[in-house]
Amino acid sequence: MVNELYRLAKKGIRQEMSDTLSQFERYETALPKSVREKLLRRGLTREVHDLISEAVLELQPDVHNCILLYNPEDYALEYKIGDYEFRLVRQTHELTVIGRWMNNCVASYRDKAMAGESIIMTAKKAGNYAICLELDAEHHLYQAYGPHNRRLSGDDLLACRTWWSSISLKYRNIKPSQSKK
Repeated sequence: MVNELYRLAKKGIRQEMSDTLSQFERYETALPKSVREKLLRRGLTREVHDLISEAVLELQPDVHNCILLYNPEDYALEYKIGDYEFRLVRQTHELTVIGRWMNNCVASYRDKAMAGESIIMTAKKAGNYAICLELDAEHHLYQAYGPHNRRLSGDDLLACRTWWSSISLKYRNIKPSQSKK
């Protein structure tokens, strides 16, 4: 673990790494021992992120579905651009569906979405999830990724940029230590 911390101190931490640490902190004792050991052996890799994300999904089967409430101005975030439909996540069970489909940790954002701290959106292309987005309550774009937390590129990136400029969003680069509590 010391080697991993040293590497992070030199290179910095990516959003995927931050998400992995956040999920680990919240679910540490409930995660399978094999996943915890892999984190210690491999560090904050994409593989470990995906293993923890899948384990978190398995830990939440009895969580009740809740309707997510939005302010009236939040609905202006929804937009159709060509084949892409940018939509708010309406219910918490959708977070699990999106997490499984896109192989990401969006299901762990349930409490933040319910508290209104995060607005989770998706963009579907031809009926399939293509982009997963997180905004803060003031509509600052915090993150936007494709499946497996891959950086957006090609048509996905162009659609996201067009959506972003169409609704006049601002980008907000928050490091984990600066986030609101």
